[in-house]
Amino acid sequence: MIEQSPEVLRFYHFKELACDATIAAMFLILYDTVLTMGQEIDLVWRSAWSPPKFVYIMNRYSSILFATSYLLG
Repeated sequence: MIEQSPEVLRFYHFKELACDATIAAMFLILYDTVLTMGQEIDLVWRSAWSPPKFVYIMNRYSSILFATSYLLG
């Protein structure tokens, strides 16, 4: 059996912790999205397109896309 160096084991440990933290953050974002979806539909999606609306949508949904791509990559 090949013995692993402490640095390699530490790297994989921190990588696993980062993945777990990303999953937890993603679920919190999804939970917040589900809770506020009614208000968001009324206040954002039914309003006219504007630069602040674009920035809001990019900010709101890009984090979900980035977290998903990180977990799949």
